Amino acid sequence: GGGGGEAAGECDGGGEEGWALECDALLVATGREPNTGDLGLDAAGVEAGEGGILVDDLLATSNPDVYAAGDVVSGTPRLTHVAGEHAKVAVENALFGGAWRHTSLVVPSVIYTEPEVAMVGMSLAAARAAGVEVEEYSSALAGNDRAILEGEDEEGGFVSILCRRGGD
Repeated sequence: GGGGGEAAGECDGGGEEGWALECDALLVATGREPNTGDLGLDAAGVEAGEGGILVDDLLATSNPDVYAAGDVVSGTPRLTHVAGEHAKVAVENALFGGAWRHTSLVVPSVIYTEPEVAMVGMSLAAARAAGVEVEEYSSALAGNDRAILEGEDEEGGFVSILCRRGGD
């Protein structure tokens, strides 16, 4: 149980305008590690590295009869929706001879907070740092059905879309 008190934090903004946060509690999640120790990977001829099981673009392991998906895959974001998409790719490829590539998945980063935050692709700061010229389009979610049903249409929320300048 929480002991009460206050928490505070500051962010330097990575060269942009920073911000400060004051709150009653602060949760810091530092990530997860794959639990592959008792799977018998060596006996199955499946190679693993420090970050998890090594796979190709089709999620096949070093043993062509074994596919891996989700949190045990080396170098993959450890997110529930990634594991779900990996499962689709692995099943299609392992059981139906497909050629689906997990590296072509577009997977959002999601923070399940109030309000929710999600992101797909580069941030504006990352695009600038990479020298990618973008145009930014923003729209309020005031007319969004979910925002209206949850009573958040007044305070809104927004969607911001970045497009490569000169692209489609």
